[in-house]
Amino acid sequence: MLLGPERSEGLENKAVRALEQAYLIRGEKRGGAMWFELAHDRLIRPVRKNNTAWLQANLSVLQNSAAAWVKHDRSEEFLVAGSVLEEALAWAQAWPDDLTAAEKDFLEACKHLRRRREQQRRTTRRIRNLAVAASIVSALALVALVIAFISRAQAIASEQQTVVALQQAEQERAQADVSRRRADDQVGAVAEQFCFIIL
Repeated sequence: MLLGPERSEGLENKAVRALEQAYLIRGEKRGGAMWFELAHDRLIRPVRKNNTAWLQANLSVLQNSAAAWVKHDRSEEFLVAGSVLEEALAWAQAWPDDLTAAEKDFLEACKHLRRRREQQRRTTRRIRNLAVAASIVSALALVALVIAFISRAQAIASEQQTVVALQQAEQERAQADVSRRRADDQVGAVAEQFCFIIL
């Protein structure tokens, strides 16, 4: 870390000097400025472990979630939704000056994901409603087709009955003609005999 005029990386310079005197960090001049680093590489793991524990205990859901999101290359898998997002939004509203650029980006990405999922739900609901409507229309069309088929079959049967009835009527008319001619012939024969008898 670079030594500042009064504070260095948020830490008072008195604390920086105390860490240097305890041989936990060491100072080195580079480019006209004083830089501090850990005195030994073996200190890296305990410092990181301590930092992680402190962050988990003291950071908000938003801060922890945004840090995980940034750590994993801003992967959509690390965005939050539901009550976690509501809690993060409430924290951001209560502490707007404490938000980092990454946390603001994280919140925007979460809200964008929420809008996209809501749009997907609406689209899914529309598709489901259209599928139900299409099923109903298909069922009605099938019923209409069955009714039309039955009506056609009845019309064909009725037409066949009409043809049979016409054929029977024609046969009966032909028989009636034959019977009328026979009757006429008989009447003519009787009339001839009657005339013959009279003469």
